[in-house]
Amino acid sequence: MESLSVISGKFSSPPSFSMQQLLDCDKSNDGCDGGWMYKAYAYTASHGLMDYEGYPYRVSADRNKCQYDEKKAVFKNVGMKQEKSMSNEDLKAILMKQPVAVGIYTNSQFMFYKSGVMVEETLKCSSESNNVNHGVTLIGYGKTTKEEEKKFCEEFWIVRNSWGPKWGEDGFFRLCMDGTGSKSQPYGICQLNRFPTYPTMEPHPVEAEILLSE
Repeated sequence: MESLSVISGKFSSPPSFSMQQLLDCDKSNDGCDGGWMYKAYAYTASHGLMDYEGYPYRVSADRNKCQYDEKKAVFKNVGMKQEKSMSNEDLKAILMKQPVAVGIYTNSQFMFYKSGVMVEETLKCSSESNNVNHGVTLIGYGKTTKEEEKKFCEEFWIVRNSWGPKWGEDGFFRLCMDGTGSKSQPYGICQLNRFPTYPTMEPHPVEAEILLSE
């Protein structure tokens, strides 16, 4: 949403929107117990978002009383798109226009990540039977440059996590995109290609075509 506000021309530089507003006020999701991106975008399309200073984050595992003030909402998307089982090339095309929220399946291997490109052979996270359990932001992609790395992976996704700048590569991580659509990775590594979702300034219906919770 912060990136979209700049892309749309509403802001000249990325603002900081209120995370706490979504935790407290988006009743379609479960606050600190988790939720789905398409539901959050449906909420922001209806209510908009206040800025961080107007509705700051509280370090608490509890949902607080909603403090939303419609007059203080500073940005609102018009619609959203939820894609299904995208190819790497189609997903890259969207990334050329804006960041994309993706659901992935994470396991304990992610907790120990420091740097580099993570691969399926190590993570073992891409089985079709694994349900997505973590939401992250896909922001770019690249190719490996070192010959020893190319033996294991040629192309990778660049992903922003929500675990703070001290985790991983300043809060980001890289996942190998090789093998998407194969028997072992039908929906990409860790299910990354399965449910790409993003807000738009076009009047796409905010109702999801596929309910992630089903």
